[in-house]
Amino acid sequence: MHERRLNKMLRDAGYGLRRRLEKKCNLAESAAIVVSPMWTPWLDALPFRRVIYDCIDDLSVHAPDSQFLRLFKIWERELIDRCDGAVVTAEVLRQQIAAQKPGMPIETIRNGVDVDRFTGVAAKLPRPADMPPPSKTPIVGFVGALYEWIDWPLIREVARRLAEFHFVFVGPDNQPAEIAKLAEVSNVTFLGGKPYEVVPAYVAAFDLCWVPFKVGDIASAANPVKIYEYLALGKPVVTTPVADTEVFGPMIRVGRSPDEIAQALRELHESNTPPDIAARQNFACQNSWQQRARDFAAFITGP
Repeated sequence: MHERRLNKMLRDAGYGLRRRLEKKCNLAESAAIVVSPMWTPWLDALPFRRVIYDCIDDLSVHAPDSQFLRLFKIWERELIDRCDGAVVTAEVLRQQIAAQKPGMPIETIRNGVDVDRFTGVAAKLPRPADMPPPSKTPIVGFVGALYEWIDWPLIREVARRLAEFHFVFVGPDNQPAEIAKLAEVSNVTFLGGKPYEVVPAYVAAFDLCWVPFKVGDIASAANPVKIYEYLALGKPVVTTPVADTEVFGPMIRVGRSPDEIAQALRELHESNTPPDIAARQNFACQNSWQQRARDFAAFITGP
C-alpha cells in the first residue's frame, strides 16, 4: 500500500475511533498510551489531554519488513515529537528517545508477571499430552515467538553439546527452514503455537528454561516477559544477553557462547534447590503487573 494512502486510512480510522470514544469518555481529560508508532496518524483525530509513548521493544519488532521499518521510524519521530512523556522497558530505549527529545519525562517500567494467575493455572492444569513423558532426561524449554531474533546456530550447538538433555520449543514460528534443520536433531522438539491460557502448564513441565535470543538490537532492547514467567514458577533460567540483565541479579545466568550456555544449564540442573526456587518466585512477586500498573498510573498522572 502506498505510504500516503496508508496514512489516510489510519487517520480515517482515528476519526471513527473518536466517535466511539466520545460516547465513553471526555478525550480532553484523557491520556492515550500509544504502544505502536503505527497509531501515530490516529492522533490527528484524537484530542487527548496527554499522550504517552509506551516503548517496549526495538522498532524493528513492529515492522514486518524494511519498507515498513522506514515508515515506522517516521511515525516514531512524529510520535515522540508530540507526546508528553514516554515509558520504556529498557535503558537503551530510554537513551534513544532522550536523544530525540531532550528534557521529556521518561520512566523505565519493565515487564512483569501475574504470579498468582500463572502459578494457579500451572497447578490446575495437567501436564500437556504433547510434552515428552517424565523421565530422568532434563527438559530445557522455551516459550515464545520463534522468529528472526532467535539464535538458531546457538540452539543447534547447545543441543549437540548437551545430548543428554531434551530441548522443547513452544510458540509460533516464521522460520521454516531453521525449524526443519533443528527438527532433524534427535533431542529437539517443536510443539508449535499454543493458547496463552495453557502456557503455564508447559513452563511447569520444563526442568530448566532459556532465552536463546540472537545478540543484536532486538535483544539489547528486550526485557522478556517470559523470564518473569519462568521465575514465577521457580525455574532456573539461562539467557543470552538481553536488556539490563543486571536487574535480575543472581536469579538468572547469562551466556553468549554455546559452551557458556551448556555449562550454565548443567550447573543449574545439578544445583537447583528449594531455597533457589523460593528466591526466584519471590523476585517474580516483587515484579508483578499490579506493581507495574501502579508505577504507570503514577507516571501518567504526573506532578
